[in-house]
Amino acid sequence: PHNVKVFLDNLQLQIAEPYKRDMQEISEAKKKIERVQDGTVQPWDVPFYSGILKARDGFDSNQVGPYFTIDNCIEGMKLLVKELFG
Repeated sequence: PHNVKVFLDNLQLQIAEPYKRDMQEISEAKKKIERVQDGTVQPWDVPFYSGILKARDGFDSNQVGPYFTIDNCIEGMKLLVKELFG
């Protein structure tokens, strides 16, 4: 339990600022697209506006899809399980 808590605390420290930046960017996109002053981000807004921002930045999921075949994903999971549980 102690190692898990330390891991999660470290993770939270590392992702806090990127998370704030991402939520700010999503909030700004929401205000611009919906033409509202309040850009409060709801949980259901995240996938929608993330998709819009990815498309705006030229991200094409079809280009990365070949790297995530079912065989590659299963092999990756096997490696992860082996690393975690021996």
